[in-house]
Amino acid sequence: MKKLTVSALIALVSCLFSINAAAQTRGWGYNGNGQLGIGNQTNQPTPVTIPAAPDATGIGGGFYHTLFLKANGTLLGSGSNFYGQVGDGTSGNSRLSPVNVLNLTNVIQASAGAYHSTALLADGNVWSWGINSDGQIGNGTITIPGCQCIPTPTQTTISNVVQIDAGSQHTLALKSDGTVWAWGFNSQGQLGDNSETTRYTPVQIGVGISGFNNIIAISAGDFHSMALKADGTVWVWGRNGEGEVGNGTTGGNQLVPVQNTTLANVTQISAGAYHNIALLKDGTVRVWGINASGQVGNGISGGYQLTPVQTAGIGNVVEIETASNTNYVRLSDGTVRGWGYNNEGQIGSGTTTTTGCSCIPTPVTTSVGASNASIASGYNHAFALNPVIPVTPATNQTFRGDNLRLIFADITGAGNIAYTAVAASTVAANYTVPMGYVIQNNQPAYDVTSTAATSGNIDVCISGINEFDQTAFAYLKILHAEGTNWVDRTYTSTFRRRQICARVTTLSPFVIATGLAPNAATVSIGGRVTYGTRSFSTRATVTLTDASGNVKTALVNPFGYYKFGDVSVGQTVTLQVSAKGATFSPQAVTVTEDAEDVNFTAQ
Repeated sequence: MKKLTVSALIALVSCLFSINAAAQTRGWGYNGNGQLGIGNQTNQPTPVTIPAAPDATGIGGGFYHTLFLKANGTLLGSGSNFYGQVGDGTSGNSRLSPVNVLNLTNVIQASAGAYHSTALLADGNVWSWGINSDGQIGNGTITIPGCQCIPTPTQTTISNVVQIDAGSQHTLALKSDGTVWAWGFNSQGQLGDNSETTRYTPVQIGVGISGFNNIIAISAGDFHSMALKADGTVWVWGRNGEGEVGNGTTGGNQLVPVQNTTLANVTQISAGAYHNIALLKDGTVRVWGINASGQVGNGISGGYQLTPVQTAGIGNVVEIETASNTNYVRLSDGTVRGWGYNNEGQIGSGTTTTTGCSCIPTPVTTSVGASNASIASGYNHAFALNPVIPVTPATNQTFRGDNLRLIFADITGAGNIAYTAVAASTVAANYTVPMGYVIQNNQPAYDVTSTAATSGNIDVCISGINEFDQTAFAYLKILHAEGTNWVDRTYTSTFRRRQICARVTTLSPFVIATGLAPNAATVSIGGRVTYGTRSFSTRATVTLTDASGNVKTALVNPFGYYKFGDVSVGQTVTLQVSAKGATFSPQAVTVTEDAEDVNFTAQ
């Protein structure tokens, strides 16, 4: 393996520093309502910096408004506010610069519909605001008088959620158990509950549909919806007038989820207005549905594409995004390409297309440059993020983003934390790869830097992993560049959240690799033992028996918590609690990833 020389190290560090020094949030496209958040209403065909949101780590784009997720878990909103969708407690005038969304902390994801907004908190609860004429808020009510809206975030009646996505007038939520829920407008079956009845509270989708389970991703279009299973298959429901289902037909509404039988090995999905885009494990892209604005990306516009077709000239893709009639992809080096509708400069290449299809039907490189860590789009506007996070001294600080989460044990001196995308294929050869590991070039990779002084542990958690198979995911590891070597610093992984975490004490590039042989993969299992309304003086003991009959024991701590480490994946283990004066039912756990919620309550 090639090792890093001193001169090469200096060159690499200099290059990465220059990238991070330019890190920022940039937006482009339609800005008639101030949705770009730049203080005016002028359209921007060339990407411009968003001065008020340099630390934006995630974005939710609506029809004419935008939500900016900050690293500290709070939200900003800009753009149209006629229905209170910005979330500052008012309705009416547009907000040309970002303002604070009220009453929300610990937000981990934001998503915007046509005129409503929704946020997922770290505790698994969902909050919504904006128009509520069709139950978009999801709290069991509709709002008719006045603005027909609720301009302040309100908690919905759903919990244990790991992902949200807002469509035009409905919202999808993915729970930690792999079930999908939806609420809002349902005129064309976009809720998937075998009806066209609007729902004011969340309802479970696909109940009784064979094979519709173990969902790992969701996406909502204007009047249709999609879900991705852990086996790499795609399921679609709702409007099919333009071939949104992708099974070769048009017409009618699909009221329950149906599998798109022509797709396999899919790792990401994104639903547009009347079309869909999917990312495959090999880094290529498939598109289907309406093609009036060149959404398919094959050089022509018009008609429908009734089955998925590969977009030509696109590879090494690690992120996809669409919300209307324009598609965006982020490549492994952080460059962004776009195609489709461009009447307001949505492509971001510096041009506006106003003749013919008003579109660019072949992917082109935007003017946003390389190293972008995340992309997002609204209906006719888009963003690329290179976050710069200002920090002050404090302990146990968490910074949340769509694709990266950072947790610092102790920040001892003020400064900035920044992260940018790097191409694994570019940096991998500069460090020695450990025996038994293979770096994955089609997985996201980042360089994380800091001008702040830190001490103690730093957790770097990468999300958006391009792996659909739960078993294969368990063997993915994070390698950290240290000296002249890549070092496995994997700390934990969670398939349901598509997230892998590393624990380090210094910052530098991080890449995803296939780890050691499957029999070397281990995870941890833990939870809490409680006694209901009774109390016992004797602390409980938890016993774990693996598939080979080997036994481990763990004594719960004074607060009732226990944990087993180094449990081999690919087996079913049995856990049993023993405590004087109490009876507990044993639990069987199939080991595929870290589990922190195997809890026991006395009978």
